[in-house]
Amino acid sequence: STSFAAAGSPGSTCQAELEVPLSCSGRGTFNENTYTCDCYPGWTGTACMFPVDCNGHGTPSADGSACVCDDGYSGYRCEELCSATSTCNGNGVCGPSG
Repeated sequence: STSFAAAGSPGSTCQAELEVPLSCSGRGTFNENTYTCDCYPGWTGTACMFPVDCNGHGTPSADGSACVCDDGYSGYRCEELCSATSTCNGNGVCGPSG
């Protein structure tokens, strides 16, 4: 188990910074090996505080870090309507099937 300094003692500044990530906002689990949160699907951010918002045009990926866009949409949050000039972030071709 990890121990932290009491408030007001040396190291207490670090405790305040770690409290939120340790809890992962109730939307993930704290990884003691990497000192980061492993967010549940649909949540992202240092402390899993932000929902993965796909703008109603996709669903969060299995790891919850990005969106899997519906056909016809692209972009990190499925915010772009596909067009002939869409680059799909260099990861494919955007067309009628996405």
